[in-house]
Amino acid sequence: MKKCILVITILLFFLPLICTAQEIKLPVFSLRYDSGLGSEEIEPEEGEEEELDPSSQRHKVTLRIKEEWSDELTTNLYTAVFQERIFPTVRQL
Repeated sequence: MKKCILVITILLFFLPLICTAQEIKLPVFSLRYDSGLGSEEIEPEEGEEEELDPSSQRHKVTLRIKEEWSDELTTNLYTAVFQERIFPTVRQL
């Protein structure tokens, strides 16, 4: 039993010398956030100025994971989450 443990230990010690080394390429993570605000033009009555009324709000989160396995093979994973909120306007109330 002790001979077996000794042989395994020696093999594990010399394993990096036997195997060829490869460059480790870590995956690249990108997280992006976009937002926007939509507005609606309110028609002015006499003596008033034109106004913009916020009518919607948009949010988008995108996650990208890029892995380069070799010079010939690169993989990309895109995931996006989108949300839009629409506000009631004076005309809808």
